[in-house]
Amino acid sequence: MSMSRPRRVVVAAVLSLLLPASLLTAAHGRSLGSRDRRTSVRRLTPDRAHLRKYWTEARMRSAAPLDVLELSSAEHATATRAPERLAHSTLGPGSVPPTAPDGTVTIGTGPLGSPSPRTLAFPFSNGELSPSDYRVYPYSTIGRIFFTDPETGDNFACSGTAVTSANQSVVWTAGHCVHGGGSGESFYTNWIFVPSYIDRTGPAGTWPALELVAPSQWTQDRNLHFDMAAVVVATKGGQRLTSVTGGRGIQWNLPASQSFTAYGYPAAGRFDGDRIFYCVSGLAGNGNPEGPGPLTLAIGCDMTQGSSGGGWIVGGSFLNSDISYGIEGEPDVLFGPYFGDAAATIYERAARSTLPGPLPTETPPVEPPVTPPAPVPTETATAPPSETPPPSQGDTLAPRITDVVDKPDPFTPNGDGSRDRVKLLFSLSEPAAVTLTIFKPKGAPLGYLLNDVDAPQAGRYLAKWNGKVGTTVVRRGTYSYLIEAVDAAGNQGAARGTVTVRP
Repeated sequence: MSMSRPRRVVVAAVLSLLLPASLLTAAHGRSLGSRDRRTSVRRLTPDRAHLRKYWTEARMRSAAPLDVLELSSAEHATATRAPERLAHSTLGPGSVPPTAPDGTVTIGTGPLGSPSPRTLAFPFSNGELSPSDYRVYPYSTIGRIFFTDPETGDNFACSGTAVTSANQSVVWTAGHCVHGGGSGESFYTNWIFVPSYIDRTGPAGTWPALELVAPSQWTQDRNLHFDMAAVVVATKGGQRLTSVTGGRGIQWNLPASQSFTAYGYPAAGRFDGDRIFYCVSGLAGNGNPEGPGPLTLAIGCDMTQGSSGGGWIVGGSFLNSDISYGIEGEPDVLFGPYFGDAAATIYERAARSTLPGPLPTETPPVEPPVTPPAPVPTETATAPPSETPPPSQGDTLAPRITDVVDKPDPFTPNGDGSRDRVKLLFSLSEPAAVTLTIFKPKGAPLGYLLNDVDAPQAGRYLAKWNGKVGTTVVRRGTYSYLIEAVDAAGNQGAARGTVTVRP
């Protein structure tokens, strides 16, 4: 998996919600400003006209995917499967929630492709994201990255993820996708993020970088334990990135052993860089490349060059590592950095950036003046027992599913391009995990359209059904559906409906 590059070794494979600053500090208990000395920042002044002319379809197509850096077996043999060693944390575990894009949100329907179980030393499942899901949240947060090495003039491509942030403008990727790594190396130029990139097109537009943020352990020491970066991007047409794409949440200082789903745009071997692929794997081991830092994390995965910087998702919604490097002679294994204090530090530095400009402000409602109650004489001030508030019983309010609409009804999934799929819309009163089950005309379950899918906030949601089970069109008839929502406290709400299929 190696490729030559002049002057130095190439590294690695590659709802709009206004979050108050208090959310960021509350997530880990304190501001990280005192740790900014471990952060390297490069501010850019993008020339949109230049970037539009520069990043033609031909240049994007010819941009070289960054290689997976391959450490030799000897360099890595003593570290693989080593006992977990996490760096000392002064922050503790932290979490920032995901956010869906503005407006009615289309949420993922059904499984991701057809996973293929692998029987290797590092078992994993893999697949290709369905093209119909590229603009569907949360997959709409995934994008391809393009940039130029200013020292050679060569163009390269990586992968990245839009994440929730106070400025609604942050992309996460690998450190080697923003900087060459090590003292004397450079930050990259002509840097753009293209969410939902597919078949050489960017249906959600291109978003140029304003600020590149990486740990100094990477920019000064080329330390693979810290191969991570956050990028602040400019607005586009007055909109901010995550108001269009939504944002993944992010977590740090978690136990290393997680179930990871890694996404990226691999571009070597059987891949061409035009489509999103994924791997699902538990923790397959640890790595210990040269330099101090927490052990890196290994997963089973067959993605290749170009997937570098692709996000590792845990808990269905949270970014928790990125694709960084591999081992010579060990195919189907990828390593990523452990998200500890360093990840929290560069995330907050990017999330607090004001470079995209002032955020939209909302005028708070004017509250009517409150007349204080008349003082109660001391001798009669004892409240009756009935006025003592009862002890809190926690959240007992079930999520409400309202305004359910299915259209067109009936629909005709015959492939003629007219009324081929039904849209199922509903409003949700609070964040919840949503399951949508389709039932046969006689009442037996047909299958899940949604299965415990994260709906990260109250809002209007949309799912689509193509009238098929797998590739087979269902029979004519009236099918019922059940929408269920379970909130964080375990409260459950439900709504039902029917839709008619006429193949």
